[in-house]
Amino acid sequence: MRSEVLRFRPSTGEREIVATVRRLNADPRVHGILVQLPLPQGVDATERWSSAIDPAKDVDGFHPVNAGRLFLGRRRRGPVHARGA
Repeated sequence: MRSEVLRFRPSTGEREIVATVRRLNADPRVHGILVQLPLPQGVDATERWSSAIDPAKDVDGFHPVNAGRLFLGRRRRGPVHARGA
């Protein structure tokens, strides 16, 4: 497995984050995207960037399609965290 950490400055705007997510969506070498919270102040953490992630690459399951699948019990992949007993 290969991973890459992209770090943003606290002053990074929403446009730059969404543009980065779209670039990763288009890259066939990228199979999963995980956005670590908290995001820089002023970035809408629930709408634009989470909706920008391709649902097939959404590791956290924050995309509205994946959140809906989880709610309906039809998720495609398991959670990224360890399963509790």
